[in-house]
Amino acid sequence: MSLADIVGDGTLSPAQIDEHGTTFGFLQDFATGTNPDGTLKSDYSCSDWADGTSASSWSGGTTDATDTGFASGASSSCGPPLHLLCLELGSGDAVPYPHLAGALAFVTNATGSGDFATWSGSGGVGGIAGGNAVCRHLARIDGIPVADSVADLTDHTLRSSLGIDETGARSDLLPWTGTLAGGTASGDDCAGWTDGTVGAQGESGRASRASGTWSEASTAACNGAHPIYCFGTVVLLGWDNFERGDFSRWSAVVE
Repeated sequence: MSLADIVGDGTLSPAQIDEHGTTFGFLQDFATGTNPDGTLKSDYSCSDWADGTSASSWSGGTTDATDTGFASGASSSCGPPLHLLCLELGSGDAVPYPHLAGALAFVTNATGSGDFATWSGSGGVGGIAGGNAVCRHLARIDGIPVADSVADLTDHTLRSSLGIDETGARSDLLPWTGTLAGGTASGDDCAGWTDGTVGAQGESGRASRASGTWSEASTAACNGAHPIYCFGTVVLLGWDNFERGDFSRWSAVVE
């Protein structure tokens, strides 16, 4: 990714590894002194990094964000010790395209109420079955690892967020989940995803986060429009769209 890509959209994986290769705990903040677009936020840069007192402040990001929140969204005073986000100048070696076998996982570009029967692609079926039908019409193939197993999805830490939808666009929306960060039912699920009225509540996560807030961020009235997460059960052997009959990434056959 280029610098323009990073400050425009965010990163593919959260900034959570320090210079020693140690993974930070999520929800740690680090200083950048920038706005979301990468420009200097002059009032929040510890007086151009020359003031270490609590009279000045810094802006920065968090270790669980893959949207522009990785660079701006957190703030604190300049007195306490702080972490910095470091970006190397120039171009490094090309990053190999991910190719580990795994099942698809993504957030939908489509949104709808808490009654899944009203969604396009559900076939008029409500509940989890309707959500599954919606997901079967969509796919996201970018190869970025999210978790190593189902259990790994519910340990409050993802390897990366689910913040890219099936079209390849970034998403910072709040998908319906009905679950707590540990994977258990929250009790707020729009009556089993069959109620799309304002009187019912549904738990939602945040698609651009890789901490436990990916699945437990807030509750919302079930008449609102939210996306959903889709998780595949079939392990794909590669990420070249071969399984879908798309050969656009393959070279022409020479006979």
